[in-house]
Amino acid sequence: MREKRPWTIGVLLSLLAVNGWLVGRHGAYAQSAGRAQTGGHLFHAGKLPGARRAFPSTWSTTRVFADCVELRDSLQSAAQIRFVATHFVGTQKLLVPLIRKLRAVNPNFIVLDYHLGAWQSGKHVSYILDGHHWGNDYNYVNRHESWFLHTTYADRHNPKDRLMASDGKLLMNVTNPHYVRYLIQSLIRQVRAGHDDGVFLDSWSTDAVNYYVGRYPRWRYPGLIRPHKQLGGLTWVQASEAFMRHVTAALNKAGIYVLPNLGDLITDWDHTNYAIPNGGMLEAAPGVWSRYGQAQWIFSANKALALINADKIIMFQSYLPKETDDQARLYWLGTYLLLRGHYTYITYFAHLPMEYFPEFGINVGTPLKTARHSINDLRQGSLYVRPFTRGIVVVNSATHKTAHYHVPPGYSKAIVRGGGNIDLNGKAEGKVLYVPVSGYVRLKPESALILAKQNRPS
Repeated sequence: MREKRPWTIGVLLSLLAVNGWLVGRHGAYAQSAGRAQTGGHLFHAGKLPGARRAFPSTWSTTRVFADCVELRDSLQSAAQIRFVATHFVGTQKLLVPLIRKLRAVNPNFIVLDYHLGAWQSGKHVSYILDGHHWGNDYNYVNRHESWFLHTTYADRHNPKDRLMASDGKLLMNVTNPHYVRYLIQSLIRQVRAGHDDGVFLDSWSTDAVNYYVGRYPRWRYPGLIRPHKQLGGLTWVQASEAFMRHVTAALNKAGIYVLPNLGDLITDWDHTNYAIPNGGMLEAAPGVWSRYGQAQWIFSANKALALINADKIIMFQSYLPKETDDQARLYWLGTYLLLRGHYTYITYFAHLPMEYFPEFGINVGTPLKTARHSINDLRQGSLYVRPFTRGIVVVNSATHKTAHYHVPPGYSKAIVRGGGNIDLNGKAEGKVLYVPVSGYVRLKPESALILAKQNRPS
């Protein structure tokens, strides 16, 4: 355990029981918001105390964590189930019958419950309530107007003034102890009933909040870093950090991993402490959004590195414009391999979350060098290079400039063909070709060269 915890779990939970939270609604948050800048790093070697399953190491192996193997449990064959159970570490949004089938093949298959992080789902948006049924708790939450955030600073609660995103979800008052107590209890019930290992809290990141409340100027940046009366004088960033600290502590005590959506980490004004939960998903690995350029690639890579080097569970997820975009696939995989730590996972897909690509099986071995302070620790000229025991990964993250890398003798470059859909026979068509290379190799802008210590015929 590398981080110091401001409170022990036992003391924290005892305090939470007093007057809702600590010394009352806003006093609790004022104290916790000014405390340590990192949350409880409560698991060691990928295993949270009390959890039924551990996250497997990725130090020497690329591992895939899917967004969901397919919504509404529509895997259609035993062969597909076997493939998913043996090729994916885990996923989310599954009903218990399918979970049982997957774990009959792989008892260590990890499943996350899904819930919004700081929002209430819209009235007609469903999620898995108890492991067996899809539904929504809107009707119950709707009875408690003080649980919602409102568009004005006034101490009035009018349903017409609720902060609502364009997709219908509602931003909640995360400083309200009654709401957060209800949320924690609901999450624990859902996870246990659903045979889940943790919870994925979507849209929690400050950047996501800023995006979704765009039509409310007082609540979007720079309003998110200004004190709000409804938040007891805290900024949104302070309030959401304290909220996540409480939720993580309570769920970790119950043996439940807390893994929010952390966004793409490219917003330079966002200083939210994303090390508070056990990790989370990076929705778009560094470099996915090319319009932001290399500077943002470096910025987001460094933000990700800070979490990865703290042994947080990090899941990279990206979206392909089409399955055959081989350059994007290798670029995203190459960026992942530059950053890969002990618990770093990847997935990308074009149509369905249940897609698998042959490059996930490329074995470059264990890293011989790691970026400890900055991604620039791996910089060689204009390229980023990370040596492994069985290969070398080279990334050109420039958006417009071509670069060249001198390949040492004895290496072959990986070329990918096919992949994506998993058919009813449990097959994902596709392969990796290994072509011997030597001398200088040209790298296009936003591309990667993955070299393996093997010479296979093309």
